[in-house]
Amino acid sequence: MKKEQKLKKIDFRDYYSGLPDNKKEEVRNAILTESGMSYTTFYYKLRNNSFKPLELKMIDEITKLSTLSE
Repeated sequence: MKKEQKLKKIDFRDYYSGLPDNKKEEVRNAILTESGMSYTTFYYKLRNNSFKPLELKMIDEITKLSTLSE
């Protein structure tokens, strides 16, 4: 019998901190453009991990697109 493994989804803060600087800028600018969020609000929400569910959905879509363009 095989044991099922739970795959833990990485949160955005961990994902973002692992990116190289040029990719961070690209992802951040895409999020700011798409959401209309200010630069300081983005970093506040990133630091406190306080993105709303709709923002996280949009971020998920943007990060999927950015990984495809590599």
